[in-house]
Amino acid sequence: MTEKYKEKGVKKMAFFKNNKAAFIQIGVWLLLWILVLIIGSLSGMNVSFIFDYSVHWVTMFLLFALAMITTIKVDAGPNLALLIGVICGSLAMVCAIQFNFEGFLWLMMSLVMAISLAVIVGFGYGLLLKKMKGSVGASMLLNYILGLASAAVLVLLCYILPFNNPLIIYAYGGEGLKPQIALYSVKAGQILDNFLAIHIGPVVSIPLGLVLVLTVICMLYWHFFWHKGASAADIQTKPTAATTVNGRDCTIAGIVSTVLGAVGAIIYAQSYSFVQLYNSVTNYTVFILAAIFLGGVTVKKAGMRQVITGMLLYSGWLALRRAIDGFFNEDFFSDIWSIVTYGIIIFVLIKEVWRRKADKKPELEISPAEAPVHNDSLVDSRELPPQ
Repeated sequence: MTEKYKEKGVKKMAFFKNNKAAFIQIGVWLLLWILVLIIGSLSGMNVSFIFDYSVHWVTMFLLFALAMITTIKVDAGPNLALLIGVICGSLAMVCAIQFNFEGFLWLMMSLVMAISLAVIVGFGYGLLLKKMKGSVGASMLLNYILGLASAAVLVLLCYILPFNNPLIIYAYGGEGLKPQIALYSVKAGQILDNFLAIHIGPVVSIPLGLVLVLTVICMLYWHFFWHKGASAADIQTKPTAATTVNGRDCTIAGIVSTVLGAVGAIIYAQSYSFVQLYNSVTNYTVFILAAIFLGGVTVKKAGMRQVITGMLLYSGWLALRRAIDGFFNEDFFSDIWSIVTYGIIIFVLIKEVWRRKADKKPELEISPAEAPVHNDSLVDSRELPPQ
């Protein structure tokens, strides 16, 4: 009996040791919400509103997070070119409004056009990733430049594309797209959020329809892409996997990442009830990158659990910011929030540099005593070539 109890104790200790990071993250998340409850009660702020905001934040940005970790699987680092997919989704939504689609028909046509455009653009993006040959630094730099260039392309397209629907163009002059296009005008504002929604009190609503859609997408993503083929971790342990990763898988990762970004843009827009254009779409990348890093994702390692944990932790951080702003009746916490967000990204990148330096093994130095001796007297003269 004593040995049996000892064995159970060892198993429990191993379980807690292996899941130490997860328990710490759960503790931090609970601590954040305890602080939100305390500060909210002191300021008289409705905490239910903050909770509703946090729930919707996670559902709005989850697909963006999946799009960002997709390229990590092929040893290309986080997808900082997320805006490529976002632009595909934004243009598809505008085109659906241009053709006078409304309601669920607008949603379906936007998804069809966004996915079609994202597959084409993502194929080209995947070919660029393939050229990087698994270099994380070069891939991240390429992604960052592509993201900046994509934002500039979107601004140009908003000016030159020949749209003429009065719902999406400026009333004065009749040219150029509006910076924000209201989806309530086509009966599509929060169309998925309100579908099968569960209302808890006058403020909180759980978007069950949207949660079901995201669950199906995550399951398909996991089954058909994430656990298939070699990963970045496999490259370190099995160098032969690098050829597969840098070839066909890079193209597939480019397509999947771009499609997720395009679909995520539609999910975000219908929840926000507006299609955002011009430079409004450039704000997504930074805090999503900070959120997934907060969950334990690195430039070499990622997983579905880390993504969901990071999104929950960051939503708790945003909830705390809302509570503090309500306590001081002003946007007091915005600068601190920005510092912490950028600080998370900088810390993870510096930590990755330290890890790589630690992994580098020093070259073996051969002392003169251990050097091979070449003794010419041992050579048989009969084996020498004729003069």
